[in-house]
Formats: sequence, structure tokens, C-alpha cells
Amino acid sequence: MSIQTDINPLIIEANEIASQFGREIKFGIQYAGQIKEQSIIGELSVDALMKNRKEKIEVKVEDFDNKRIYVWTPEKFRERFQIMKDMIA
Repeated sequence: MSIQTDINPLIIEANEIASQFGREIKFGIQYAGQIKEQSIIGELSVDALMKNRKEKIEVKVEDFDNKRIYVWTPEKFRERFQIMKDMIA
């Protein structure tokens, strides 16, 4: 199971929990591109750099209540999600 497949249902539930609490917070998945280390040796074209790119999944948290945007690792999101779940239990 991929990280995205694992996180997606939690994101949906986190958005529902935020809505239940009347919070203007939106959780979503975003991809952060990184260039693999070996691609920085020598000069490469933009096309070559894009081919050597790897992506990682992050969770974007848009907090409209406080006008802030946070970017969390999937691990941090899971920790915070568990806290949210505990609050409604």
C-alpha cells in the first residue's frame, strides 16, 4: 500500500472532524519534488533534471482561522490525526 493510499482516507476524515468542530481548516496532499543527488553533478538541462526528480508526499494544512499554512510529514499528520480522533472520542 502506498503512502498516498494510506493517508488519503485519513485526510478525508480529518477534514470532516475539522468541520464538526467548526474550524476553517483544510487538509490535503501535496507532492514535493527533490532532485536526486547524482543529478547535481555536472550541468544538466531542465529536462534531465525533471527526469532525475523524485517526489515525496506531504500533508498541506491550510488554517484559514489563523491565516497560516503548514506542511507536515505523513508521520506528523498521523500523530496529529490521532489527537483529533481522541478529542471526539
